[in-house]
Amino acid sequence: MGILDNVVGMPVTRRDRIFLRAFTNNTAARIIARIRWITTEGQMQFTDLRVNTNASVPSFLVSEAVQDGIILSVSVIDLNGELFHGELYAQAGILSLGSALVDVSYVLTEGYVTRDTSLAWPDGIREGFRDGPGHWERITVADPAAVTNWALTIPDNEWWEIMDVSFLYTSSSTVEDREIQLRILDDASRFITQVVDPTTQPASISRFYSFFVGGVKAVGAEGATVISNVPTPRWIAPPGGEIGTAVVNMSSDDQQSNIRISKVSWMVPE
Repeated sequence: MGILDNVVGMPVTRRDRIFLRAFTNNTAARIIARIRWITTEGQMQFTDLRVNTNASVPSFLVSEAVQDGIILSVSVIDLNGELFHGELYAQAGILSLGSALVDVSYVLTEGYVTRDTSLAWPDGIREGFRDGPGHWERITVADPAAVTNWALTIPDNEWWEIMDVSFLYTSSSTVEDREIQLRILDDASRFITQVVDPTTQPASISRFYSFFVGGVKAVGAEGATVISNVPTPRWIAPPGGEIGTAVVNMSSDDQQSNIRISKVSWMVPE
């Protein structure tokens, strides 16, 4: 009987590498994968793989060679204790040199690493990148130049669900009825959602607009108008897509400002 005959785990050879991969836009995260494995000679080994996300790149990969043996357990934790669900998606597993002399990836555990949740194998639950609540955040968009619509591009490695969008629209003295529209496009500039405020904005006033699933609220000095007949159930913005305004009859010196977006995001492993 061999030393490892009764050992339960994932077999590896000296042609393999163990890896840790992270997908995030957080530039200050620190995670570690702790791998426990045993060689064919019965020697217990411990390997730590670390990722420090100190640069604005969408993914990070570290790996280390192993000897012939069996992987017994893997855990991945947040070293800083600051990550929220939806911020950093990680995978840990084996890179194996296949018959075509290319690396084949075998993922043992994957999911979101957070300050409260670590990844584990073999006892943990694998989590898809769209599973769970996502990362809620309220962000600010820079004010565009006068007579210009604003637009924000969704990062190529994130899915967004838009919860609400608000901004101030100040119309110039030019006599014109402005139609305020909010739209979401995919990465090929095709329409996903377009929401129109059915009331128009005349000259020489400011209105604060709040677009949300189920309605539009426009509040100005002349009073408030609430419209709650927007049939879109969810506003999903895919990777590489765009969200912004498309104002009809925008006139000279019109200005949009104080732009805020509330969104929930999930990382997209690539």
